Amino acid sequence: MKRILEGIRVVDWGQWHAVPEAAAILADLGADVCHIEQRGVGDQYRGLRADRGLPLALPGGRHAHFERVNRNKRGMALDLTKPMGKEIIYRMVKNSDVFVTSFQRDIVTKFSLDYANLSAVNPRLIYASTSSFGDEGPESEMPSFDLLGSARSGITMACGYGSISGPCWPPHGISDVTAGIMIALGVISALLARERFGIGQEVKSSLLASSMNLLAMDLDIFLLTGKEAPRLRRESMFAPTYNFYECKDGNWMALAAHRETDWGPICRAIDAPELENDPRFDTMQKRWQNCSELIKLLDGVFAQEPRHKWLEKLQKEKVTATAVNNICDLPSDPQVLANQYICDYDHPVLGKIKRMGFPVSFSETPATHTRPAPDFGQHTEEILLEVCGYDWEDITKFKEEEVI
Repeated sequence: MKRILEGIRVVDWGQWHAVPEAAAILADLGADVCHIEQRGVGDQYRGLRADRGLPLALPGGRHAHFERVNRNKRGMALDLTKPMGKEIIYRMVKNSDVFVTSFQRDIVTKFSLDYANLSAVNPRLIYASTSSFGDEGPESEMPSFDLLGSARSGITMACGYGSISGPCWPPHGISDVTAGIMIALGVISALLARERFGIGQEVKSSLLASSMNLLAMDLDIFLLTGKEAPRLRRESMFAPTYNFYECKDGNWMALAAHRETDWGPICRAIDAPELENDPRFDTMQKRWQNCSELIKLLDGVFAQEPRHKWLEKLQKEKVTATAVNNICDLPSDPQVLANQYICDYDHPVLGKIKRMGFPVSFSETPATHTRPAPDFGQHTEEILLEVCGYDWEDITKFKEEEVI
């Protein structure tokens, strides 16, 4: 089975989530990713015991977040404060295609692991990094975490109902994951450019830029019209047929039927054909003007039967509608299962578990989950031998000097 990035080697000097997420995406696509951790310290994710009150520790010393962002990688523990440690990294880079890091510029410079130094070792290197708010400007050196990316980009003020005056918590990890996706996209694009033009280059993104991209539709409206999208309440949505409704069984469904031609099918689906020509609702403009009245009416209708019945009726009339899921609903959702968006994985420590599948399918070069996240320093000797070209005598010396 061929894999898209087979033969590509990535040195991952990142921690926490964003850059390791990017490297994990590259690993899913077949790249050989070597995750570097500081000897005696380790990736800081390993020490995070809980998230929003939820335990992260798993059997066998495993860690939920670390498993997620370091899947499919080999792990190496290395003391970068020592000259030998730097020599090892340089040799790895010389024999690799990509170097990714999430460390701040002062730390990168301190260890001489900036683009200028590493591209001198390997001119074809793709060097990728992510920052908090971009490499330029008065806060370019400011450290950050996921929440700050969501806050600075406008996401936290775009969430929530109109009556809420302050920010709302966004989905957890949204800025980190999005930054990881953007970095992976940048790396793959740069690899294609190298293939076409023979050049290495530096690739940069930030939590701010990636998170702003999630708000691109609302941001473009503001940039082009000067109008800011309002925070909306379900009870007064401008388009009542583009809204959420609770059904008799307590489950919610979402309607996304906001075209003029959708109104008739909706009326037939809810067995209220008289509403189609009701002067209050017979055009889209009138439905907008009388939105609160129509939403209240539809609330009463949809409260009369369970969700699966309404979805059957709506889909029979080709009205675009679906279930509103909770996270716990996803592992049993038939569409999720049929498309392997969540799939089974036989973990060597945790046993048979379920993991997220890759969100893009390829007919000839599928992305796969081939190995779990590494134990601390699990593949150090293997990488030194295979990637760097050292021998066992060298490895013995590195151990004696406490470099590995």
